[in-house]
This record gives sequence, structure tokens and C-alpha cells, in this order.
Amino acid sequence: MCIRDRFKGVGTEAWIDWSPATLTHGLVGYLQESLGNGLAYFIEATGMELIILMANWQGAVASVAAATVVYNIAEVLFVVATGYSMTMTATIESELVNGTKRRAQLYVFTGVIVTCLLSVIEIILLIFFRIFLVDYFVSGDKKTAELYQKIIIVYFLMNLIDNLLATMSGVLKAIGFKTFYLKVLTLGTFILGAPLGYFFGFKQKFGDIGIWLGFVIGEGIATLILVWTVFRRIDWDADFEAARNELQAPPPLSFELNENRA
Repeated sequence: MCIRDRFKGVGTEAWIDWSPATLTHGLVGYLQESLGNGLAYFIEATGMELIILMANWQGAVASVAAATVVYNIAEVLFVVATGYSMTMTATIESELVNGTKRRAQLYVFTGVIVTCLLSVIEIILLIFFRIFLVDYFVSGDKKTAELYQKIIIVYFLMNLIDNLLATMSGVLKAIGFKTFYLKVLTLGTFILGAPLGYFFGFKQKFGDIGIWLGFVIGEGIATLILVWTVFRRIDWDADFEAARNELQAPPPLSFELNENRA
């Protein structure tokens, strides 16, 4: 079994044999990309589930309902952030292969600016449609609607943090820090966010706002670590060349060219 790829303007066909080395190389590359994105989404979703769980501990139906409404909104917007993160990875990897370090750095700065603008647009849309969202999700429950109006304000900051996290993770994956951002995301969500959410929500008796605030602080610290890593820790000479050499390394494929094969 083989894959045929016709090269434009050449008139030949390249047949790639399915050797064990080829399959192993492809499988490893696929796992590196897909598992990283999958784990990042899992950590984010689990963090949101912890918020709902803590809201349930308060024993108020309105707390769970309001947290669930914001959770649904957050999951939709996080998919957008994840897509932008993958775009950043592909764009910077392309510049690394072409050897244009300056353009790669420019894309990093541009990505941060676009991320902030994207967050502002999303916040404006949430404010504009806030009445519709309340009516659609809570069906006239006044207590839940009032609590949602308070929580969504804290979520505005979390939305910006999540978008920056996704952008920085896309940059770090392209440069070669493929697992570092997952460790930092775990730190911000589970090691800092969950305990802080419990502390502010229950110990300090801030309620639902305190729970969300704790996770915002935890993820905010994680974001600062990633931003510092991208702009201060990365050696744009050594790390750039290392990532470029890795991307330009030829895969273990065996090619057989034959002009007559159909």
C-alpha cells in the first residue's frame, strides 16, 4: 500500500512506501501534536468542572446554574482560542523552516496583539448579547440571572487570560517547548487555581465570585510565566536554530520515483 503525490510541473509521481520507520515517524508526530492539544483542552475543561463542583458545594441551585451558563460560553470561546493557538504554531514553524527569524518574532508580537483584540471583541459581544444569553439559558430565573451578571464580569478577565495562554502555548510548541506549557497550565489550574478558588470562595466567604476569582488568579500566574518564557527566556538564536534543525530534518521515508506508474 502506498500514497501517491503528483508534483506540479514535474510530470512525475512520488510513491511513499509504508515502511516501519515511516509509520513510526508519522505516529510520533501525530501524538505530539494531538495529545498536546487534547491535554490542554482536558485541563481547561476539568478546571471549569471544578468550578461547577465548588459551586455545588455551596448548596444553592442558582450557583450551579450560573456557573454552568458561564461554562458553556467559556467552552465555545476556548475552542476559538485553541484554533488560534494551532494557527500560531503552524505559522511560526513555517517561518522557522524558511529561516526567517525576524518574521517569526514579528508573528509572536502580532499574535499577542491579535489575541488581546480578539478578547475585546468577545467581551463586547458578550455584553451586547447578555440579555439574550440570560433569557436563553436561565429562562427567567431572577436569582440565577443576577448571579450570572456578577460572574460574567470576572469571566471577562479569565477570557483574556485563556486566549493569551493559548497563544503562548502555540508559540512554545513551535519553538520546541512541547511539554512546558502543559506543566504551567497544570500549575495554574490545579495547583494554584483550585486551592485559591476554595480559599476565596469558602474560607473568605466570597461565594461564587471568590471561586472564579481564585481560578483567574491561578491561570493569570500561569499566563505571566508563559509570557515571560516567550519574551525573556527563549534564546532566539540557539532555540531558533534547534527548532529549525528539528523541523528541517528529513523524515525516514523511502521514495521510489517512476514516471510510468499510473
